[in-house]
Amino acid sequence: MAVDRTTDGDRDDDDFVISVKGLRNSFGEAVIHEALDLDVRRGEILGVVGGSGTGKSVLMRSIIGLQTPDAGTIE
Repeated sequence: MAVDRTTDGDRDDDDFVISVKGLRNSFGEAVIHEALDLDVRRGEILGVVGGSGTGKSVLMRSIIGLQTPDAGTIE
């Protein structure tokens, strides 16, 4: 297994592997995400933590393209 041990000083501020801007997901009247922004840079490790029904799976499904968000951009 390869591990990137890039230090903060070695990172390019625009070296994003995931960039989410203004994400909105809802189901009927229930808003799951409202104006969510998230940037993940190369070499970073991200954990998404939350209780049942808080939108973790909806976020991941949106990022990988299995669910279309109501608004926002994912690159």
